[in-house]
Amino acid sequence: AQALIDAGKDFELLVIPDAGHGCAETEYGNLRRARFLFEKLHAMPIAVAIAVPTPRPNIVFMESPANDFATPEKLDIVWTSQNYHDFKDSFAAPADTAKINAAIFKALKPGGVYVVLDHYALPGTPDATEKLHRIDPEIVRKEVEAAGFEFAGSTDVLRNPYDAHSLNVFDKSIRGHTDQFVYKFRKPAHGHKKH
Repeated sequence: AQALIDAGKDFELLVIPDAGHGCAETEYGNLRRARFLFEKLHAMPIAVAIAVPTPRPNIVFMESPANDFATPEKLDIVWTSQNYHDFKDSFAAPADTAKINAAIFKALKPGGVYVVLDHYALPGTPDATEKLHRIDPEIVRKEVEAAGFEFAGSTDVLRNPYDAHSLNVFDKSIRGHTDQFVYKFRKPAHGHKKH
């Protein structure tokens, strides 16, 4: 928080007692994070899909292999947080980011938004996904744009200038305080890939 204060950045501190790492993956944490980042990205309200039982009729939990991502109806938004890099890791094999991004493109309505939030890696370090659980944001941008998306902007709200990008995100000295990027992509309003 001090780095954000020093940089004059807007932020919120949310404490969830006894939640440990992954507190943002609780139903409440997911909803709060989504609301905060959408306000910062000036996007539309969303329904957040979460992996817990919920009485909310507008929230649907879907589970499938990453390469088989599909939805029963067109979506306004797809959001992935701190896991795009996992698609590159051996434990996620045979995940194929080209297939995944193409499926997300297909699942979105024309003008729909795709948000990718992940941990920064140093430029030109493709092996950082496996070793550090980080990814070079330019790799993400290149891959997502190759699926037909237009880059619609980013926010620095999760930046941390004190993160050297050289430690595993689970290292005690940086865990919960990594430098992160939030990229917003948009499916063209006409709904087709650029040629």
